[in-house]
Order: sequence, then C-alpha cells, then structure tokens
Amino acid sequence: MKRIAISGFIVVLALAAVSLVAADDKKASVLFQAGLAKETVQGDLQGAIALYESAVKEADANRALAAKALLRLGGCYQKLGEEKAQAVFDRVAREFADQKEAAAEARTRLASLKGVPAPNAGIVTRQVWTGPNVSISGSVSA
Repeated sequence: MKRIAISGFIVVLALAAVSLVAADDKKASVLFQAGLAKETVQGDLQGAIALYESAVKEADANRALAAKALLRLGGCYQKLGEEKAQAVFDRVAREFADQKEAAAEARTRLASLKGVPAPNAGIVTRQVWTGPNVSISGSVSA
C-alpha cells in the first residue's frame, strides 16, 4: 500500500513538472507571436524587442523558439542600426549551433553586417583593379 502511494505521488509530481514546462512553452510562444505582430503589423520595433527578450527568457527548454526569437531580436536591432545586432547574431551562431537553420541564418546575417558576402549568396561582383592606364574595354594578354 505504501509503494502504491509513493508511486502515485511520483507520477503526480512528474505530471506537474510536464505541465509547468508546457505552460512556459505556451507563454514563450505567445510572447514570440506578440513580438512578431508588434514588429511586422504595428512597426513598433522597440516594443517588439521587449517582447522578443521576454520570449527568450521564457523559452528555456524550447531552444528552437529561443533561437527564432533571438533572430527576430537581432533583426529589430539591425533595422534600428544598433550594434547590438551583431552580438545577438553571434550568440545564436555560438550558443544555438544545434539549431541548424537558425545558426546558418545568424552566420549569414553576421557576414552581411561585416560586409563579407555570404558563402551561398549567389553571384557576387567585385572590382579587382582600377588605376591609371586601365583599359575599360579590356583585351586578352599575350
């Protein structure tokens, strides 16, 4: 009888822990969606930043959601022209490497902030040489 009571108590504790984690995930998801609406619909980047930061704090166990919220947070900072964007993208690339898509997006954004073309950016043009006596039409050398 005592074993049944102890096992029942353990099951109840486990269910309570699972429900708490699910509640945190739900709250983080709601905060993320609110930030997304604030950023894209209302255009309030400062308000979206606050909501994304709260979503990251709430999404402890949900690393995918935390990485997405950090990417959106970095995008807001980038739109505002703040240098914090680089730190946020660096954090995603470093701490969330297990989230492949988010880490790749963060590395691409970091490269664009630094002025370096991303490895898969498509066709990239660059001027190799300009100077005196440079022929614009060009010709093949001997």
